[in-house]
Amino acid sequence: MHQDETTKPWVILLIACVAQYSIPVMVTAVAVILPSIGRQLQASALELGLVEQASALGRLDRTEGRP
Repeated sequence: MHQDETTKPWVILLIACVAQYSIPVMVTAVAVILPSIGRQLQASALELGLVEQASALGRLDRTEGRP
């Protein structure tokens, strides 16, 4: 085996780990800024919940890919 062939699995594993770590960080970031968004846009709790869910679904779509 060449050096490149043995390092490829580790690179793929590293990318997968970073992607899995970024999802909870992004969800937390949205949850932190929601009160500010709600005040500025005078949004109800229901509307803010929809924003949070849409954001989470959008990230899931990007990480899982499309068939």
